[in-house]
Amino acid sequence: MATKSRGPSGNNSAQNTYGLSKMLTVVAWLCCAAGILLIVLNLQPFNDNNLGLMIGVGCLAAFAIIYSLAKWLGSMQARSDEGKDGIKDD
Repeated sequence: MATKSRGPSGNNSAQNTYGLSKMLTVVAWLCCAAGILLIVLNLQPFNDNNLGLMIGVGCLAAFAIIYSLAKWLGSMQARSDEGKDGIKDD
């Protein structure tokens, strides 16, 4: 007797993708906060030899990439969920 398996926790793939999107959003905001903190704490001297400042700028760049990826995954999953029913003629 075969049954449809939904994985070890009983979640389907849509719920897992939404969870991944939320987790990436949280990680992105943490990265942004760390970047701002590093920039504020290491503002002097303002040059490229200041490692703390450069890491802070890198964290802000990583924030933009991670946040964009999180929103892209969420929107693609929402679009996929819309199309599962197919086109229905009224």
